[in-house]
Amino acid sequence: MLAVRSLAKYRLSTPAEAQIDEILDWSEQNFGELARERYAALLVAAMDDVAGHPRQKTILRKRVASGEVGIYHIRHSRKHVPAAWSGW
Repeated sequence: MLAVRSLAKYRLSTPAEAQIDEILDWSEQNFGELARERYAALLVAAMDDVAGHPRQKTILRKRVASGEVGIYHIRHSRKHVPAAWSGW
């Protein structure tokens, strides 16, 4: 399970948590435990960034039938992960 260490407010659905766990498992199987930890840290940073600043310019807004969705690429959050992961 993805550990969320954030002050920003957001909630993941059970299916979203399960999908993230599957992605992290795949990352570990294909690239190792360090890659899994690095990717998990990046995902947490990205979720924190979006939750903390939901109207930032790096979020692309798209209208869909049910309303509006925001699209955010996690590369924008790389600078917000701990220095231990700076070797990307």
